Amino acid sequence: MNLTEYLVRVVLGQYADLKPGITQRPVFRADTHGITVFDPRTLKTIMVDENAAETLKLIDNESDIACITHALAGKWGMHPVMASFRTLQYLANFQQQGFISLPVDIKVPRPRASGKNIRFSSPVLVSWEVTKTCNLNCSHCASQTMDVRELDTAETLRLMEHLHDLGVFILSFSGGEPFIRPDIFQLLRRARDLGFQIGLTTNGTLLDEDTVQRLRDLEPFNVHISIDGVGEVHDSFRNKTGVFDLARNSLRLLKQYDIPCGITTSITKRNFADLDNIKEFVRQNEILSWEIFFCHPCGKPE
Repeated sequence: MNLTEYLVRVVLGQYADLKPGITQRPVFRADTHGITVFDPRTLKTIMVDENAAETLKLIDNESDIACITHALAGKWGMHPVMASFRTLQYLANFQQQGFISLPVDIKVPRPRASGKNIRFSSPVLVSWEVTKTCNLNCSHCASQTMDVRELDTAETLRLMEHLHDLGVFILSFSGGEPFIRPDIFQLLRRARDLGFQIGLTTNGTLLDEDTVQRLRDLEPFNVHISIDGVGEVHDSFRNKTGVFDLARNSLRLLKQYDIPCGITTSITKRNFADLDNIKEFVRQNEILSWEIFFCHPCGKPE
């Protein structure tokens, strides 16, 4: 071991022989003020400089931190001792953000924030109402208040490819009721083939076992079902009896096939008093996420 290698190991200390683990390769996108890094496993996004991105690209579950440091020193044209400090700072940040795993926490001084306003070149996530059509007529929903021509399959696929070219990471499909579209699985399949992470929001009335099995093959990160109350409260929102039971059965099917699922709730004066019942429903059914929205007047009276 020469003097430089010795000094690098002194700087790195207990971390020199550790091998950072990475469970799924992140996606990198050039942005206005740096590189945006997206982790498909956790759906986390951070913006870093080019050197930090280069550090993350070198992590392969095999190389230890000392080897990574020497490789980066050569790429950066920096003395390995100086590269050691920089490498530890980057790795500490990635560890804190959940991009990498190590058996111990890296403790190093964090670099001072630049103070710049971070601006993305394009969205990270796009929520897409792929149809205004629905099989229900909910009292509080705005989906049917606008009479507009919808994109056909070819137009939708072209727009999807445009979003991919922009560098969008996540597509969340909703409506209306997305499963009304006869081409919905063609759209979802194309989204996955392009590399998008996909999510869906549905009223839960059209999910049978065959549909859920097809969904499982697409590996959505989440399927949300709209639940605006328990039992009759939910049905009164939907203006149709038995809809709550259909939604509850859809949640059961999603959980049976290990598809991450959650619920969304729109709050109005009609269901505000039922929030505790919804909370208990979430707890009893071990639902992963509960998104709450507040209604705004937009054309259909509540």
